[in-house]
Amino acid sequence: MDETTTIYLLRHGQTEGNVHGIIQGQNDSPLTQEGMDATKDRAKKLKGIIFDAIFCSDIERARKSLEILLKGLDININVNYSAEIRELDFGQLTGKKIDDVKDIVLYHKSHTWKHYPDGESGDSLSKRVINFVETVLDEYKGKTLLFMTHYGVIETILKHYVENLDDRLNVNNYDIAVFCYNSKGVKLTWM
Repeated sequence: MDETTTIYLLRHGQTEGNVHGIIQGQNDSPLTQEGMDATKDRAKKLKGIIFDAIFCSDIERARKSLEILLKGLDININVNYSAEIRELDFGQLTGKKIDDVKDIVLYHKSHTWKHYPDGESGDSLSKRVINFVETVLDEYKGKTLLFMTHYGVIETILKHYVENLDDRLNVNNYDIAVFCYNSKGVKLTWM
């Protein structure tokens, strides 16, 4: 029997840094009211789903978003916090306005092996995240899981596993990616 593992991928709520166009990377910024409200709305969409395990980035904006989500779901479950699903470390670009360093970011997106100054490379992020996901998929075969993480992590997971990823990669709008995995392949839907 081929067991399907389902992972609900959620991005943390909007932060003040997001609003101001600041690269946060592994630094933090408080959630905005809109970010908190959007997270409460996502809890309504997930109501009634039984999660076998929950994984969350150990960065505060993800932790706070998960706390709001779990309160809305009215569930009490142990959470696995992990540095492995943190956002990319942008090094010296952290804290800068995205518009001021857009060319550098685009360069690194097309040269994924190059490390950001004092940071990590896209390839390093991918290796870290995919190793984590592979371990989880092995350990939780046939289970229903939730990941609360960051845009770059979700993008990395979907680009790795989903062939012909369409333009729906829009986790900035707080969609929920539902990633179903088994030996026959991957099915991606959105909530």
